[in-house]
Amino acid sequence: MPGNFAFLRGKFPELADDGEKAEKYLYADNEVCMFFISRIFDNVVKILCSINGVKNNGDNMAGPLAELFKNKAIDQGIFLVLEMMRIFRNGNAHNKDYSLNESLILLQLSHIVCEWLMETHGGSNYRRKGYAVPPREIPAPEAKPPATVQKPPAPKPAVKPAPMSDKEFVALCAKNNNGHTALFYATYNKKLQGTETLKRLESKSVTKAKAKAS
Repeated sequence: MPGNFAFLRGKFPELADDGEKAEKYLYADNEVCMFFISRIFDNVVKILCSINGVKNNGDNMAGPLAELFKNKAIDQGIFLVLEMMRIFRNGNAHNKDYSLNESLILLQLSHIVCEWLMETHGGSNYRRKGYAVPPREIPAPEAKPPATVQKPPAPKPAVKPAPMSDKEFVALCAKNNNGHTALFYATYNKKLQGTETLKRLESKSVTKAKAKAS
């Protein structure tokens, strides 16, 4: 069954490969999953810099992101998503431990950015489909053992990660430092869109980006 990133195969095969591998390791090895999510972020920024003639500073992606936003190559929503991914990517590089739910959120953020990239730079009529949580594979039941051998316990049914609550996500943002909690409200908590809280948090992130670009 094709994964969530298969739509990138024709135009951005490197993103399709990294997305497929990130999903493959989502349940099996969180550290490897985070590695491929980080590569998605790096490659998206490199692609955008190449398209828009922005200098790429290697591992330091804060400057290029701010420049892309300043030049209106990315809108405020995509800037916030990429900025959050950058923060998590830096945390992963410094050996921060992330949970299954955190990895799943980052996969969803990666998918949002990749769908936007396909819509704006893919040269196709692609329309967003949204993200479907990959199913956890349930081990096949073992053959019935002989009567003289104790039957092994039945495998536990797969459990999908529960959606993060507002409180959990705010704690996650705090863990990674800062006022970028705005991304959570902008992307996931629709009921707060347009409120003064959201406007204030978004303004803080955007002001910071403009200061870096100036």
